[in-house]
Amino acid sequence: MDHGVKVASVLANSFSRRCSYIAESDAHVKEKAVQFGFVLGGFLSDAGWYGDAEKVFLSCLQLCTLHSELLHCYRAVECCVRLLHVRNGNCKYHLGEETFKLAQSYMDKLAKHGHQANKAALYGELCALLFAKSHYDEAYKWCIEAMKEITPGLPVKVVVDVLRQASKNAEKDKRITFLDNQVLELEQYTRHNNVIFTGLRVKPHSYARADTAEVERD
Repeated sequence: MDHGVKVASVLANSFSRRCSYIAESDAHVKEKAVQFGFVLGGFLSDAGWYGDAEKVFLSCLQLCTLHSELLHCYRAVECCVRLLHVRNGNCKYHLGEETFKLAQSYMDKLAKHGHQANKAALYGELCALLFAKSHYDEAYKWCIEAMKEITPGLPVKVVVDVLRQASKNAEKDKRITFLDNQVLELEQYTRHNNVIFTGLRVKPHSYARADTAEVERD
């Protein structure tokens, strides 16, 4: 796609350098850079360049930490949500957990000042992280919490992502229930037909005894 030119890396590195140059600039300059970083990071993430998208969002987060105003707390939460998404996509689950905790700390700061940030997107990404780690009960719990946060004013993409994650959990529950039922049916079959399992093969008990006898004769 990039014909030998590392377009994603060039864009991410250029943006990171730009952020370091404007560290001492006015707040509105940093705000414009953060907004641009969200667009650039979103593009890189959608294209599957998770590592480069992560670098962009980390630069955005660094700009947000340079100010203590509530607006920058909101921006920091959004950075964390986007960062958690790309880290999930890149299987960096341990860093994803740290990102979730960081987002919570910013939300706690907002709460102390009487402000609330919507948690639907954050909880949805946590649900995806836990689902990927096969922690299905925890994933289901956070998925329910994410759905509780859905309000009419949310961006459509956030709502769709949360509902998609809920659907994945529901499908997993159906599969687990199906497998449980299959195991029960197999247990009933073995009891009624005197069957035992050897590896991946199913043999009547009498055949198994015959095989054992042949081995002992050998």
